[in-house]
Amino acid sequence: MAILESIRKQTTILILIIGLALFAFVISGVFTAGGLSGGKAGSSIAEING
Repeated sequence: MAILESIRKQTTILILIIGLALFAFVISGVFTAGGLSGGKAGSSIAEING
């Protein structure tokens, strides 16, 4: 029960950490997918009969 109480006291910190992690994930996707200019990233896995 003490663990749950300490989590409840630090809710804003946990939400902030989760939000920053999600933001970093989205930003890393923008940089690896060719940026905001819409550049196509080479993400084909295989070519079948072609």
